[in-house]
Amino acid sequence: IKDCAFYRTDFSEISIPASVKEYEGTVFEGCGRLKKINVDSSNAVYSSDNGVFYNKDKSELIKIPQSMEAETYTIASTVKTICEYAGIYCSDIQNLIMSKNVENIGYEAFYNCNGLKTVELNNVVSIESEAFESCYNLESCTFGNKTKKIGYRAFAYTKLTKVTIPASVEKIGDGAFHDCDKMVAFSVSTANKNYTSKDGVLYSKNFDVLIQYPASKEGTTFTVPDTVISIQDCAFYYAKNLKEITLNNGLKNIGSSAFYGNEKLTQMIIHDSVESIGDYAFASCISLKNITIGKGLQGNRGS
Repeated sequence: IKDCAFYRTDFSEISIPASVKEYEGTVFEGCGRLKKINVDSSNAVYSSDNGVFYNKDKSELIKIPQSMEAETYTIASTVKTICEYAGIYCSDIQNLIMSKNVENIGYEAFYNCNGLKTVELNNVVSIESEAFESCYNLESCTFGNKTKKIGYRAFAYTKLTKVTIPASVEKIGDGAFHDCDKMVAFSVSTANKNYTSKDGVLYSKNFDVLIQYPASKEGTTFTVPDTVISIQDCAFYYAKNLKEITLNNGLKNIGSSAFYGNEKLTQMIIHDSVESIGDYAFASCISLKNITIGKGLQGNRGS
């Protein structure tokens, strides 16, 4: 059964026969009334349990029906991998608990689950790109001590307020917490070898990259530490309270959309050390009236 084969159809239940040997991830995408998926018990590749679709030995969770009614949903203990798109648009789930055997959460696995408020990750090792993106009401996510990867935009557009990064995390993808407009602080375990935090701001371990400034962090002024060489893409995206940002002399790169939407920012001094400014870096800074460009950018012509 190929991708989007039943896209936006209106049935509430479907039975998959023993003959089906291949299933692609978006077969039932947009099936807003689907409550139950049944698989013939003699199917050699797939299975189902309580209306949820799995591979045969239930080590992979393939699809949670979009309209399955479950305020709190605990992933089955047999599951090691939650496949891409597995729980996309499941708006009825409010609390999601990973069993201790779940190790991997696939691409867009729970994308746009608007009812989702809390997630407990337990022993999850890898969270792939956009896994929880656009879960607009997600307020709390508890990481376990085995998480190594938080993928690109994994928690973008959520209502997370505080995030604690455990020592195990090795990779945080670009925009992992993009436009989390309620975020007030990041906290990183001191034992983490790759990342750190100071005053709620997320940095690389040696403080040479400023990764993310919480959008709702209190305070109207901020001084970039002298050690910072690069400000990552979208680092200060819609930082709503900042009126004054002091860049350090030694900063070399300002990423794309780094200060996008800083509506209270009135002036900016870019020192001679800065060599590049990404696209849309100061876009929609509607109060920005004065900006000084250093010599490091003289002669550089962009589009």
